Amino acid sequence: MFDVLTQNFQRRKKYPMRNKERWQELCKLAAVEQDSERLLALVQEINRLLDDKRNRLLNKQLGASESKTESDGDRRNEVQ
Repeated sequence: MFDVLTQNFQRRKKYPMRNKERWQELCKLAAVEQDSERLLALVQEINRLLDDKRNRLLNKQLGASESKTESDGDRRNEVQ
């Protein structure tokens, strides 16, 4: 059973959910999971997904702030 759960995680990484985030679905499963090994696997996957999301958002913010800084610098050079 544990292997099936792991295989399902692997499959979901290849085909991410469209409308609802995967970590939210896993939280619902974790809330009712009775088996400690499966619960641990769910929590680890939730943590990994949230870490990935945080990193994507930070990279997106850094990219946006770098673009703004570069365009501000270009405007200052034009004024001088």
